[in-house]
Amino acid sequence: KTEHGWVWAHAYQFDSETATFIVECSEQTWNAFGFGQMTQQESIAACERIFAKHLGGHPLMTNANHIRGSAWINFPRVLCERWSYKNLALMGDAAASAHFSIGSGTKLALESAVAL
Repeated sequence: KTEHGWVWAHAYQFDSETATFIVECSEQTWNAFGFGQMTQQESIAACERIFAKHLGGHPLMTNANHIRGSAWINFPRVLCERWSYKNLALMGDAAASAHFSIGSGTKLALESAVAL
């Protein structure tokens, strides 16, 4: 917990030298930190300060130049009143979004198909 609210990370090994480190926070915390006005490098530096004790002196890096100049994104939330109509049915991400951190997008889509 920070002075602006909760900030959390999902981390997992990528290769022998690096790990994936994904940072998340609420919109209120995002705004309080001013992440929207920061450059990519400024937001990386802020995250390095927030997670300093967990990073053990290691720097964060990004390869997210493809994301509108920012490493930050909002994940889409999909809500459907109905998942089927006549002979059409939604399944997978079209029916309900799942956070990538659970690593089960394909599994959830296949379970939808099996249920049909």
